Amino acid sequence: MDTSSLKAFSLMQQKLRYMSERQRIIAQNIANANTPGYKTKDVKMDFGDMVSAKSNTVKLAVTNSKHIQPNKPSGGTKFTLIEPDTSEMTPNGNNVVMEDELMKMQGNNLDYQTTTELYRKMAKMMRTALGDNSGG
Repeated sequence: MDTSSLKAFSLMQQKLRYMSERQRIIAQNIANANTPGYKTKDVKMDFGDMVSAKSNTVKLAVTNSKHIQPNKPSGGTKFTLIEPDTSEMTPNGNNVVMEDELMKMQGNNLDYQTTTELYRKMAKMMRTALGDNSGG
């Protein structure tokens, strides 16, 4: 079963890609906590664009060249690298606050676990609805 053609699964896959990228950026911030002049970075994604009305159209199957052509999927997920405002700055110009980065990492980790569990449960529900009782 190709789950990427279903909107709910597609949205969860995009969110998982976003959270993976965010985890990479947070880890980079932590790794540079003592680098002079390093500025904290974060990544953001506009979820409003991701679930816009335009992308919520039904996809049509084409078995004949005279059928109506389905909508082309929009481009990949776009992330924006940002430099958030921080209240602390060390004398060497570094603004990484380790406690903030660890809190962001933990929150991101919890979101990732929640999304993967939801994905797993939805896949199980789909298998059950299709009559596959093999478990897995």
